[in-house]
Amino acid sequence: MGNYISKGRLVEIFERTTKRELEILALLNEAKFMTTEQIRRWFFAKNENELSAKRAANRTMKKLEDAKLIAKLPRRIGGYFRENYGGSAPSVWKLTEMGYKILRMKHAELPVSRKHRIEGKPLFLEHDLGVMDAATNFRELEFSRKIAQLKLEFEPKCWRGFMNAGEPVSLKPDLYVRLINAGYEESYFLEIDRATEPIQRIFAKCQTYVSYFNSGIEEKTTGLTPYIVWLVLDEKRRGAMEKLFREKMPEASVLFQVILEQELKTLLAGEEK
Repeated sequence: MGNYISKGRLVEIFERTTKRELEILALLNEAKFMTTEQIRRWFFAKNENELSAKRAANRTMKKLEDAKLIAKLPRRIGGYFRENYGGSAPSVWKLTEMGYKILRMKHAELPVSRKHRIEGKPLFLEHDLGVMDAATNFRELEFSRKIAQLKLEFEPKCWRGFMNAGEPVSLKPDLYVRLINAGYEESYFLEIDRATEPIQRIFAKCQTYVSYFNSGIEEKTTGLTPYIVWLVLDEKRRGAMEKLFREKMPEASVLFQVILEQELKTLLAGEEK
């Protein structure tokens, strides 16, 4: 009975939840985990300055936490946190079951229950936050009107199933992106690489991409041929992957592009080096 909450209490909480707060819950449901900084960049960009935006983001997350709609993961220091947050571990948030119930009151089309999500190993969490960082970069480009009509699909919505040599196969990108850039419609499959996978596993995934593209399903379904972009942490990893494409799959290497994470916005602006 300790976890029971009445329908009346749910309605009361729902009525006190703002449109922006519901949008935060919806994004957490899609993305699994987000930091407070990512929330700030996504939802509080219109604030007059960064300090006021940070304060507004912190107040909002505290309100949602107090209402038990979101929960904070235990702080820890990992490679991602050290490199991207100056050595301090950020607050990382996830949607609670209570938060999901409130979200369903706005979006009745959502399943009654959802798969239980737990914090994985540090490397998995760092990867999930890396995916969210890429998505946030796209969001900021849309906010600054450098791109338009942004559509993002996180896992597992971005996965593609197809038949290859009579066998069912799943292509599992980290993120699917569709947008308008300089008047042209574009789409992307993004892979966030943390240099934790052996290069042969990267090769196997690229072979799956080639098989999927040869099937013609994506172009027939969406009318677009997505760019496949690997985001890597350093030049050493980029060199290793580019060498793989040149030597192991030269005819298909044109399908793949390897860039540093900080180059994503530059790539979309058409100023790739």
